[in-house]
Amino acid sequence: SLDMNEKDCRYTDSDMEEMVRRMHVCMDHGFNSFQIRNNGASATSLYRILQKQTPLSLIQKCVLGGITVKPPGAKESWLFGADLVRNQISSALLQTGMDCLDSVHLQYDANSPYHLETLDLLRDMQREGKILSISGHNVPTQLMEVAKRDLNFQFDSNQVVCNVVDQRNLNDMQPYCVENGVNMWISRPLMAGLLNNRFLKEMEEPLPFRLTKSQKDHLTIVREWAKDGTESPWRMFHRHALYTLAGIASKYEVSIAAIALRWAIEMEGTGSAVAGT
Repeated sequence: SLDMNEKDCRYTDSDMEEMVRRMHVCMDHGFNSFQIRNNGASATSLYRILQKQTPLSLIQKCVLGGITVKPPGAKESWLFGADLVRNQISSALLQTGMDCLDSVHLQYDANSPYHLETLDLLRDMQREGKILSISGHNVPTQLMEVAKRDLNFQFDSNQVVCNVVDQRNLNDMQPYCVENGVNMWISRPLMAGLLNNRFLKEMEEPLPFRLTKSQKDHLTIVREWAKDGTESPWRMFHRHALYTLAGIASKYEVSIAAIALRWAIEMEGTGSAVAGT
């Protein structure tokens, strides 16, 4: 997942060339799905350069034109919301220069009453040839079951936040996905970088200014995970997560992050692990 924030910086042609070069390196190492999170001119240029410089045989193996859509909010009418979804798909097609988006991810919103209507609309656009694959983004098992029962619809995959420390989302999701052939995309397998060798030297919880927002969010999960322990949450995390992973990593001469990613990738039902930049 590549975030291109044009509010913070402007991308030159050489920046674009370097991004494409790095994406090619990722492809050479087995990465096959890329989501460019930006609706501006930079993303459009990047797609153009990527398609121009990448062999067709390689492009056909990759998921490049993936976007995320949200169902309309509770205060919006469905007719207005349907137009928003269609316009978003049309804009993405124009931006990528593609006739068909490789993948559209439906992002779950607990406050929206329109998940099934949005799925039905996406399926119509799939029949029109504008969408190849429809996936879920943190869609709960119950909604997946309702979509299968009421719409005879099955997601191709579902993105799930999960890692070696926080496995709560696997409780009912993993059995459902394995039974129904839905690939799980494991999101945040590295806890936003907390599962990293550099934190082995940190015996006490790092000061807030040294952490990213995502890392602070994961510290909340660490505190919940360690709430019944006899030590501070960070020391519990350090001893039982980091040191355990470090021991395995040392045996195979790899990093803690490599072990955490391997755990996610080899889990039954996993189709992909999502690493962001």
